[in-house]
Amino acid sequence: AVEYGARLASLFNSEIILVHAFALPLAGYDSITPVTVIGEIQQAALTALDTIREKLIKTAGFDRGITCVAEPGTGVGVISDVADRYSADLVVMGMVGDAGFLKKHLIGSNALDAARNMKLPVLIVPEQAAYKQINKMSLAFDMLPGENSKLFYSARYFAKALGAKLEIVHVQKEAGESWDTIQ
Repeated sequence: AVEYGARLASLFNSEIILVHAFALPLAGYDSITPVTVIGEIQQAALTALDTIREKLIKTAGFDRGITCVAEPGTGVGVISDVADRYSADLVVMGMVGDAGFLKKHLIGSNALDAARNMKLPVLIVPEQAAYKQINKMSLAFDMLPGENSKLFYSARYFAKALGAKLEIVHVQKEAGESWDTIQ
């Protein structure tokens, strides 16, 4: 996901914000996590993100601006806040491993949760995926045009910028539902 994000950022001459959200450890029933513990967790996360930042600069030659942010909270909550703060245009997230039944059906993954709940486009990159030029994009949705035209314009913008063909797939909610071709 980091490599995908860096490659896309270089195509669009954009900055990168590496984000790590961490849960606060529960110390006990009626205690509050000490500020020093939060600071230590945050510093360790920032150190790990800085290592990734340095690797991107060395191996990918990317140095257009990489900011590292580590904050306590849920993945989607922290990413949404950081995206708003930095006026992000796209979120790139990795999906790690093969989720078990409980995780898939009851808990969900951070990447899927982000795709469902964020206001920005979310690109989910499978764990073993290697970057290659994007020639074809698909946008699947279950709403009618006009309900979220920003989504269509964003998809068209990315496809054009990447020189990719854009397919739009509409999933009908009810039999007989139809709509005109989108220009």
